[in-house]
Amino acid sequence: MLARLKIWMVIVLLLLSLIVVRFQLVGDSIKLLYFFFVSLFSNPKEIWTQFDFSTFDLLTSVLLIFALPLIVYRIRYKWKFLNRSVSLVPFSIIVITIVFIFAPVITDYHPNFQNSLKVTRFLSPLQTVKKVFLHENQNNSNLGEFSVQKKKVVRSAVGGSFIYFDNLTVKGDSVIVFQTGSSKAFSKEKIIFENGKPKVGSKIFLLGTDELGRDIFSRIIYGARISIVIGVFSVLLSLLLGILFGFIAGYYGGYYDLVMSRITDMFMTVPSIFFVIMALAFFGNSLISIIVVLGFSGWMGLFKIVKGEIVLIKKKDYFITSKKLKLPVKNLLLKEILPVMIIPVVVNVVFQFSNVILAESSLSYLGLGSGLNYPSWGSMILSGQHYMAKGWWLIAFPGFALIITLLTFNLFGEKIKSYYNQTDNT
Repeated sequence: MLARLKIWMVIVLLLLSLIVVRFQLVGDSIKLLYFFFVSLFSNPKEIWTQFDFSTFDLLTSVLLIFALPLIVYRIRYKWKFLNRSVSLVPFSIIVITIVFIFAPVITDYHPNFQNSLKVTRFLSPLQTVKKVFLHENQNNSNLGEFSVQKKKVVRSAVGGSFIYFDNLTVKGDSVIVFQTGSSKAFSKEKIIFENGKPKVGSKIFLLGTDELGRDIFSRIIYGARISIVIGVFSVLLSLLLGILFGFIAGYYGGYYDLVMSRITDMFMTVPSIFFVIMALAFFGNSLISIIVVLGFSGWMGLFKIVKGEIVLIKKKDYFITSKKLKLPVKNLLLKEILPVMIIPVVVNVVFQFSNVILAESSLSYLGLGSGLNYPSWGSMILSGQHYMAKGWWLIAFPGFALIITLLTFNLFGEKIKSYYNQTDNT
């Protein structure tokens, strides 16, 4: 089935399917965007006080969900790879990318959202719970409709216009909500009524909940974002350092080569995990420090590749001619060297990317990850190991997501490598 579809078709179909499945959220987000522009002209100072990153993230995702299908359709013939048949690896990469970009649209909850802990702890996959809706507190903001719509659409870690329950009864002017082993009475003014009865809904937790009642599905989706962000920026840092140091050692040689090679050997003799743990002990385990430390611990392989390629290129006639023409060093690097060694560098970068994702998950498992503010697959596995008897899904689903992601990018690297080797042989 996948083999009959082109890559651009899969991208468009997945995005259109996401619009259909999340139609109500997308429609409410468009309303929020409209109210934002109205408030931007009527009350520009106050609007920016409420325009936080979560709002920006959601609105950007909604705009992209309409723009990307059009862009992909328009450029499908200009970018040849978009017309290739889809196999399992490209399909997995497309799905991971969509999850990364459209996490606010895909999920129902903020990854750290908690509500009615007694009811929502350790819910198994596909389990349904009931919820009763509450009246919202009045907002004193002058932004009116924007504030109301934002509270309705943008996910937050606290609050919520509902509570989960096991059972409820109406007695006089009160509504009594029963939650595992306890009960709580609410006045009728706080409960939303429909047709003379409390407004009740239900929620299916697709992958269950953890020990704090948080939605596992939402945490896995946002955990993918953390892994990819750390992976991309760490690899970019490693790429920059590897190319820079490799070019200096290979191009200038002599003392520069000796010093850089000895520094590289020193880094490679010490297991990178010890270097990473030591650095995080000094600088803390924030998101930025994780990116910097993993970036600085992964440039050595690229250094050796770049240096080796440059040593070979220096002996080529076209390079010797370029030097005799006194081309600037920058032009030699960008126009003569990089185009020749781009394939082995790209292959190394892809494998390095999967290694960084694994390293980040390992650090999170050891308690040295990006902290409690960001969900991570490694930290989810760490917390889940204490409750394996109560909830196998706490470890199984984040572990499965990690395995699939690593397998996808490793297979992608192997495909590029095999294609490069075939090209060389011909």
